[in-house]
Amino acid sequence: FEDEGAFSYIHLPYSLGFKKQKNLDFYNVKTSFTKLMYANAISGHNFFSGVHAQHYKGMTAIVGLNGFLSAGTRADDFENQSTNFFSLDATIHYEIPSKIYGFKVSYILNRLKMGENGGLADLRDTTLERFDYFYFLYPPKKHNPSDFLVENSNAKSNIINHDLLFQQFVKLQVQNKDFNLGYIVHSFQYKSFNINYQNPWFKDSLGLTTFYPTDTLVDSLRFYSIVNTLQWSSFKPFAELPNQKYFFHIAGGITHEYTQNRYSRNQNNSFTLFARTAIRLFSVTDINVEFLYSFLGYLHNNATVKGEMKWAIKRSKEHYLGVTADYYRISPDYFFTKYQGVQYRWDTTLQKQNVMKLSAYWTYNKLYASVNYFLLNRYLVLDENVKPYATEGFSSIIQLQVFTPVKIKDFGFNTTLCLQYSGNEYVPVPLFAGKATIYYIFRLVKKRLQLQLGVDMMYNTYCGADAYVPSIHQYRHQKYVETGNYFYLGAYLNLKIKRVGIFLRLDNPLAGIVGNHYFTTPYYPMQGLKFSFGVTWRFYD
Repeated sequence: FEDEGAFSYIHLPYSLGFKKQKNLDFYNVKTSFTKLMYANAISGHNFFSGVHAQHYKGMTAIVGLNGFLSAGTRADDFENQSTNFFSLDATIHYEIPSKIYGFKVSYILNRLKMGENGGLADLRDTTLERFDYFYFLYPPKKHNPSDFLVENSNAKSNIINHDLLFQQFVKLQVQNKDFNLGYIVHSFQYKSFNINYQNPWFKDSLGLTTFYPTDTLVDSLRFYSIVNTLQWSSFKPFAELPNQKYFFHIAGGITHEYTQNRYSRNQNNSFTLFARTAIRLFSVTDINVEFLYSFLGYLHNNATVKGEMKWAIKRSKEHYLGVTADYYRISPDYFFTKYQGVQYRWDTTLQKQNVMKLSAYWTYNKLYASVNYFLLNRYLVLDENVKPYATEGFSSIIQLQVFTPVKIKDFGFNTTLCLQYSGNEYVPVPLFAGKATIYYIFRLVKKRLQLQLGVDMMYNTYCGADAYVPSIHQYRHQKYVETGNYFYLGAYLNLKIKRVGIFLRLDNPLAGIVGNHYFTTPYYPMQGLKFSFGVTWRFYD
């Protein structure tokens, strides 16, 4: 759980694709760098990504593009399964030679267009005995996914997100002296979302009642926010923390945020005071603390406190012990308070959520282990009837996470394991989830050619996962369908020749052999047998 202390109208469940400002990478290059990747699955799914960074006379410009395209019309696609997603980002960073002034401008465009088939209409008909494996060895009842009925055969979503950020700083330096009074930093950010869902044949799908008699269900959201932040900092912006034995850095300021929903004309003004500090003591102890408090508007009396302390056993080996403690008292997404759509609507008064997280972790090189404890109070979810519901009392979740990368010469074995328990049925988690990768590297042609053979394995126990509601792009609680308990296997071959990489991959070859219940979301099966290939190419001066 993480909250940024800003007004939130709605959280969209596309975090693996949608970029945010914190996801942007900075490339500290002397001249230029380019990396391109393209992958194609035989099933007609295309992946692509690219980044170019250019440095010129103190200015660094970075452009990135990534996306996923699938027409959803092939025989091994379910009906109305098209997906068209791309994310474009651009960043310009510049500091004058004296380093007393600098700025950064970054822009992100996320666009998603997809068919919203609503999942399979009847799970009793989903033995999925289809073209998962060699169908002449395992005669299928239904040859293609397109033979299965889905809830919505013509519904679609279109989501566009713009995110523009401008940051600048001025160094407060005493004239003719090598001494400064810190930095004044100003940030301006504009974010907008345009979300549209259409189901032209709504009457023929679920037979659900609506608030307006209609043959076409259209639900739209359009909102934007303007954020201005002014702060003083003892630490230079856009820079990494120094590698020193001692330091003490503090920053503090105020943020104003204006948000408007363009359809309901709902407006919100709020202010947030914040303070942060980063301290290193005796060269071995790092302390980070952050505090936020909001007043006025929908966020009035919101408060967040985050703290971390870690001890460096050996920094060169990234050997650390650490503890963290986070506490949030926050207003739920405004979406849970007031929403008016064709199919769903509510106007509720909700109390603030309280979330506490306590963690202890240990790291060594890339090995990582942690224990996390969450305490939830009035946590907001959508219930079985797609209505906002605040969980009662206090609920606990405990997690044990371990990541163990092992590499012995050219042999590698990586595992990610998670044991967890939730004390509330409205926050379902699998008891166990794990992933393992085994690989071996062959070095050929005087080590100019590198070939890597590997196998990926994934498994999680049964879990009553939440179900997806396409018209509002959210998940609702359900307890009748369990997902998981499926062994997912993938095999790959990577070849690397200087700056060029080529890979071949086979996913889910066990489909139809060890069962067909490969679901992570109710009613939405994962892909069956899939073969893909791709290429990456790096350019740099």
